[in-house]
Amino acid sequence: MKNVHLIIVRHLESEKNIHNTFSSIADNESLTPKAINEGRELSRCIWEFAQDNSLVVNKVYTAPSERAIQTSKLIADSFGVSVKLITDLSSIK
Repeated sequence: MKNVHLIIVRHLESEKNIHNTFSSIADNESLTPKAINEGRELSRCIWEFAQDNSLVVNKVYTAPSERAIQTSKLIADSFGVSVKLITDLSSIK
């Protein structure tokens, strides 16, 4: 049996976070420029962790909000894999 490692990352800062607005049905707020920079650094750290521990990342899953998709794409791009959208990961049903 193969070992599976799961890394869970919450979306990065969005405009909603800055204005203390909580999730809504629309969930179409993009990441802030600060969050995009932090996401690049986070992606690098996850990539280095995977390399240092001989881990293979072959899947990245995301909730359907724009901020979650953008966060996931930053990470997936660092591994050259695609992002799979899972609607059941939405915080609002």
